[in-house]
Amino acid sequence: MHNKFAVIDNKIVITGSYNWTASAGERNDENLLVIDDKNIIEKYQNQFNNLWSNKYSPGGYNELISETGIISLPTPGTSEETSTPPGKAININTASLEKLDELWGVGKIIAQNIVDYREACEGFKTPEEIKLVDGIADKKWDKWKEEGWIIKVK
Repeated sequence: MHNKFAVIDNKIVITGSYNWTASAGERNDENLLVIDDKNIIEKYQNQFNNLWSNKYSPGGYNELISETGIISLPTPGTSEETSTPPGKAININTASLEKLDELWGVGKIIAQNIVDYREACEGFKTPEEIKLVDGIADKKWDKWKEEGWIIKVK
């Protein structure tokens, strides 16, 4: 997806190939379309709302991160702790038994199973590998994603 549009005060839509960078304005051949038709503006606003609510919401972002195994990088000038939702990120290769117990459906026994597995296998390679631990199944994994957990391995 390569959306480039802005809805301004529900009165104007700006869209086109324009990248909104200095080089786009100075060197590139770009196009920019300004629209003031109420019906078209409504369609763009609905598309924006859909993207914001689904794909780019914190829950959608967390789901994409956990499915791909990507480590979320901190924003420059911040620490990793401030770039992820507090209490919603867990590194399964370093988490304590108490931290693992915070995950839905994980008690002391399953937390110990996770620690035993990571020690036996020299750590988890991907977040999804946790589903190989005795007592962890798709239901728990799906619930964690639903709750916004980011499962990390690095």
